[in-house]
Amino acid sequence: QLTVGPNAGKLHLDKDGRDAGNWTGVSKVGSHKVVIQGEFLAGLLSVQAIPDPQHGWDVLYMNNSGRLEFDPRHDFSVDVIEINGTMKTFNPVVIHGLSTNQIPRILIGPSGDVSLDTKGGGENDWR
Repeated sequence: QLTVGPNAGKLHLDKDGRDAGNWTGVSKVGSHKVVIQGEFLAGLLSVQAIPDPQHGWDVLYMNNSGRLEFDPRHDFSVDVIEINGTMKTFNPVVIHGLSTNQIPRILIGPSGDVSLDTKGGGENDWR
């Protein structure tokens, strides 16, 4: 399990790339369960340890102070999504289940805010 937080916890991946406006590489985060109670800011992110739709996260949970921002490198494979915080992708993302093509459970709570493709660009367009 990867836990960021609670509250003031921060995980920044490719911070230099985010600051400069140019990703320096791909960050790969393979975990069964990801709990975000703080700030998880990534550049180009893959939730798959290897580029295969059968690899991803079982659970993504964010409380109301959780914040996840990233640019998807591959499909975003996850079985359970519960968002009470903020999730944002910069470019288009394909989200599907890990164990099946459909996601068995998605909950965007009353304080949840999900914004996808916020820069309105293509895969190779920079923001």
